[in-house]
Amino acid sequence: MIPYCQHEEYEAIEKLGEGGFGSVYKVINVRTRRIYAMKTTTALNKENLDSISQSFYRDVRALHMMNDTFVTPNIYCFNNEGPRYYFIMDYIPGKSLKHVPNTLVNVRNALSKLAMSINELHQRGLIWLDVKMDNIIYYEGNIKIVDFGFSVTKDDGPSIIGGTVMYLSPEHLKYFRMDRKKLMPTSVFDESSDWFSYGVIFYILNGRLLNNGKRYYPYEVIDETSIEPLYTKDEDYIKVYRWIQTKPEGYDNDAWNLSRIFLFQDKRIRFGSKLVPYNIYDLLNHPYFKLRNKY
Repeated sequence: MIPYCQHEEYEAIEKLGEGGFGSVYKVINVRTRRIYAMKTTTALNKENLDSISQSFYRDVRALHMMNDTFVTPNIYCFNNEGPRYYFIMDYIPGKSLKHVPNTLVNVRNALSKLAMSINELHQRGLIWLDVKMDNIIYYEGNIKIVDFGFSVTKDDGPSIIGGTVMYLSPEHLKYFRMDRKKLMPTSVFDESSDWFSYGVIFYILNGRLLNNGKRYYPYEVIDETSIEPLYTKDEDYIKVYRWIQTKPEGYDNDAWNLSRIFLFQDKRIRFGSKLVPYNIYDLLNHPYFKLRNKY
């Protein structure tokens, strides 16, 4: 069990980031002088109590399940006595995966480690459901996953609807387009939902290697419809996508071929589905990854 943060005082050094449910700070333990990261929720009120408390619980639960693995920072204690919830975890001195050095060896190395991390989550019974570069810290050639507020297990009941539109699987996006104040059944998702989002990251980072000033996404937007904001005051959009079926000029052949197995619209034939006879070892033995340390 994770202990409560009792009899300890933390002093903020700097703000590291902010999301829909709260903020992350670099802090120092006043007594021990050790550096940590503190994740806090936004202030609780009647309107956001259920969604924030569920997100906080699932974040803490996932970090606890993954403690002492290569996947996440270790979590040390938490406090869920209002008006703000918070927990203390390892401070990781890096930046988001968006900042991985734009070379073939670095991109392939980061993507292989992300694949192993997602597989480890699934082996321990977690489906992440918020796979995006902002939730992955890249440092010294390694990665750590730091946000699990939307994560689920197969035993969970209906969950809050959230995520970042450009990374969502089709089955997730279907519910995102509906009334987002409702809950979505956990049975909608399986491990392949995370692998779809991984495929979006995979496609973007390999497109960036072309160094031609363009941004490559595995889809093109053909319509935008304004919808009611969910967790932020900023205007939000639902985008209608058309998925790209033709390899962009100059895009790596191995990368293109491998990206297809993640981006199938039908999750039954997507990597990660129980019906697909490929596993993480097959994935990492694909020619794309076998070459990752030869450049």
